[in-house]
Amino acid sequence: KESIINEKGVKIFCEYKMNYSKDLIDDKNAPEEISIKHSNSSFPTTYISNCLFQSPDITIVSHGGNMIVVEELLIDLLMEFEINANAVFPSIIKPLPLVDIEEGIKDASIVLVLEESPTAFGWSSEVIASLYETGALNEKKIIRLGAKEHPIPSATQLEEKVLPSKNDIIFLLKQELSF
Repeated sequence: KESIINEKGVKIFCEYKMNYSKDLIDDKNAPEEISIKHSNSSFPTTYISNCLFQSPDITIVSHGGNMIVVEELLIDLLMEFEINANAVFPSIIKPLPLVDIEEGIKDASIVLVLEESPTAFGWSSEVIASLYETGALNEKKIIRLGAKEHPIPSATQLEEKVLPSKNDIIFLLKQELSF
């Protein structure tokens, strides 16, 4: 029997069960509306954009399973709302790759930090605090969204109700940005 560990290529194991059957976009299979680049750091950060990384209205910082949600969101933001957006996905969450995140948010006036756990005392709090301490936030508007304040269920159908969805993000952005 072959195990996935013995297969060639990068493997991502995540708890986000809704993504088990989905492929992450990469340079070879990205929709034409999406551009991808990577940092040169030891643990590369992935940057995706619906505006060729030029003049984003918003930049989303997230990690893990949210990448697939954000991939779909970037296309919808561009096509339905004409919003230019970038996204920053560190491949590690600790230590926080601040230089990569700072690079990803530098041109944005609005930063959404999206996480899979509830926002209280979570990853988004640490990202925002760290960026504030370095002066990278300047006068940027900061928004954050995470899972509902419940334990994340094991059943996929229940997990979908707790974790942030594309519709949750659009609803929040409509409230915050009045579009």
